[in-house]
Parts: sequence; C-alpha cells; structure tokens
Amino acid sequence: MKVFVSQALILAGFYFIVYFIFSHVREFYLWHADDVVFICFIGLLIVLYFKGGFISVERFQGKHPVAVDYLQALGAVKYFGLIVFGLCGIAHEYEILTGQYGGRGHPTPSMRFAYYMSYVYVVMLMLGILWATHKNFIVRKRTKVVGKK
Repeated sequence: MKVFVSQALILAGFYFIVYFIFSHVREFYLWHADDVVFICFIGLLIVLYFKGGFISVERFQGKHPVAVDYLQALGAVKYFGLIVFGLCGIAHEYEILTGQYGGRGHPTPSMRFAYYMSYVYVVMLMLGILWATHKNFIVRKRTKVVGKK
C-alpha cells in the first residue's frame, strides 16, 4: 500500500505540472490537451492500482529523491483540488438545476465555498513546497552535521 500511495502522489505531481503547462497555452489545437492529459492520468491510476507499481517510477524515486518529495507535495495538493472542486462543481450543478426547477433563480453557496477553498488550495500548495524544502535541505543538512561528530 505504501508503494501505491507514493507512486500515486508522484503521478499526480507530474499531472499537476503538465496540467499547469497546458492550462496556460491557449492555442486552438491545444484546447483539449488538458482533457487528454486528465484521461491519461486516470488511466495510469487504474493501471497502477491493479499492477501495484511502476518500475520506471521506482527508478525515478531512486535516482531523484529531492524531486520525488516536491512531486509528492504537488500531487497531494492536486488530489485535494480534484476532490474538493469536483464536489463543489457537482453541488453547484445540483443547486442550479433545483433552482431552475423551483423557479428560484441561481443560488450559488457552493461557489462561495469553492472560492474559500481556493485560498485553502493556495495555502496547501505553499505548505507542501515548504515541507519538501524543509525535508530535503534543512533536515538533511542537520543529519549530515550530526553524523560527522
């Protein structure tokens, strides 16, 4: 289970970076590239779940431990965003449909919640990057100094 979680976080970290790049490119032929990347990400997660681990990701973990910590931090933030904002989107659509059916207009308390969660998302992103930096550069430096005595 530990291998699955760490590799799933690494895959989500790669997805975070690729999605970030594609979300800022607004060329006509790349409009749906982020959708293709999301489908590939979900497919890789399903394969990872049934396979138990990817050897290429294990090699990457062995060769680049610093990058792995940053990718895992970004992956945790990406999973938080997918879950929270996905649920907010579902709740928002439900509110719109029931509001239209009942003739009440368009209530949007779920969008206010998503707005506040965007602040939590940014704070989690900063804390994740600070955690990876602390783990890789501050704690590692302390253990090297203590190990030399």
